[in-house]
Amino acid sequence: MSKGELLIIGGNAAGMSAASQARRIDTDLDITVIEQTPYISAASCGLPYFISGEIKDIKSLIVRTKEYFETRRNIKVLTLTKAVKIHPSSKSVETINLESGAKEILSYSRLIIAAGGAAAKPDSGMGIFTLRNIQDGLALKQFINNSNPLTAAVIGGGMIGLETASSFRKLGMKVTVFEGGSAILPGYDTEISEPLEKYLAENNIEILKSKAAVSPSPSGGVNIKTPSGSYHYDMALLTTGTKPSAHLARGAGCETGETGAVRTNQKMQTSVPFIYAAGDCVEVKHLVNGKNVYMPLGTTANKTGRIAGINAAGGDERFRGITASSAGNVLDMTIAKTGLNEKEAELFAGDILSSVSESTSRADYYPGNSKIITKLIYSKISGQLLGAQMMGKEGVAKRIDVLSVCIYQKMKLRDIAGIDLTYAPPVAPVWDPVLKAVNTALLKIKK
Repeated sequence: MSKGELLIIGGNAAGMSAASQARRIDTDLDITVIEQTPYISAASCGLPYFISGEIKDIKSLIVRTKEYFETRRNIKVLTLTKAVKIHPSSKSVETINLESGAKEILSYSRLIIAAGGAAAKPDSGMGIFTLRNIQDGLALKQFINNSNPLTAAVIGGGMIGLETASSFRKLGMKVTVFEGGSAILPGYDTEISEPLEKYLAENNIEILKSKAAVSPSPSGGVNIKTPSGSYHYDMALLTTGTKPSAHLARGAGCETGETGAVRTNQKMQTSVPFIYAAGDCVEVKHLVNGKNVYMPLGTTANKTGRIAGINAAGGDERFRGITASSAGNVLDMTIAKTGLNEKEAELFAGDILSSVSESTSRADYYPGNSKIITKLIYSKISGQLLGAQMMGKEGVAKRIDVLSVCIYQKMKLRDIAGIDLTYAPPVAPVWDPVLKAVNTALLKIKK
């Protein structure tokens, strides 16, 4: 595909990963990236820690600059440029420069849509924010520095909401999280979400399970209205989820799935010839139940972007799917999961069992050891591991990684029980929490 034109819409995890891989495959390829914000290659997952002050300089969240890609990798980057419409018949994209208003039509031989996801837009007014990109982070940080808010509301009790609630609490604010569902951490089971909720209460983060409408207050701050009452806060953050930015792809005739995200094959090709898609605008296959799911995570964005870039440049790679592994930190507690939760497993496998165990992160006698709660979900008939969730102050994420590999390999509990895991008093007990959880589950199967 040498001397062709690869056009990429979106300059963050998926888009820049695609551009980099395409350049490695084809050194002569003409590559142009369109990004509507001033920043590319931004590690937006680090934004809650910039807000708390744990990350001092937001520039450290910019992995690579526009200048780096243009001078070191010969990849043209058009920032503050928005893709308006895709024309598959002429293989072209209408764009507009958001600074000058100048319009331009760019041609392509291959197109990669890496448009990302979009957060809910707040009502106009001071004190209402989202936290999706670098600009959001800068605006929120500036408000906090200038206004010194004492109270904050977080709308949405998912991982990003809880991580940012933690950041506000570390800054000394009184924080309330409004969760419209029956429990915080949608996707987790109550054996994890309930102890986390108790932990948050102990650390002065209030949880109110109620739908909430946010509006700016005429006297300053924001008003929160719920079915049971009204509240006032100095500021509010909306974290009610991410939706795929699939309108450009849909307008070009690309098929979308039930999730609303763009549907691709394993080569990240859309239903329209010469158009690929990757990142937070696509759905991916869940390797446990085989369903197409929407999980906008940085890991998946980078992987799908890599595959799209290789194939758009003439390579031949495939993306198998995900085990839906994720983790987050809330104050000094880590929560992580992989595979299916209990409800999803019941729908998939029918006859399932689950078990909960408690262990310690280090040897019992070693200073600093802390409790780890583990929930396993598995087939009652075959003993195959279908899902796992963990909560603890240390060593949680990497233990979930072990269980993710077990799920990826379709291992059964009896096989996992024989895995040789390390033991050292400062980092793990003789019976690692993974093995203790598996042995607890095996006892339940034998009954």
